[in-house]
Amino acid sequence: MVVFADRPDALRVRLDGPVEARIAQVMALGIDENKPGRAAGSGQRPEAYARVFFNARQDDHRLYHLIIDSTILSSTPASTSSSGRHRIGSARSRVSACLGAAARR
Repeated sequence: MVVFADRPDALRVRLDGPVEARIAQVMALGIDENKPGRAAGSGQRPEAYARVFFNARQDDHRLYHLIIDSTILSSTPASTSSSGRHRIGSARSRVSACLGAAARR
């Protein structure tokens, strides 16, 4: 995030993904279908905050060390789904590998 851009000890991670997929993921958790739409639309406020106070765009990939498409992760708790455990475990392995490579630089 923009606030930590000058902090060398901060790992800046952005959770992202297609809006439609993020809404579907939230709805799968049992949240009212009207709420995700409002939540996605309210994303303009943080964007405006970054633009007004920091003259930056939150979606600028140069601000982040790691950007994760959070929609590829299962919204099902791993304890109830073996495929969820596999996908989350696989994603964790990939993230760990990326972080390890970044740390060695």
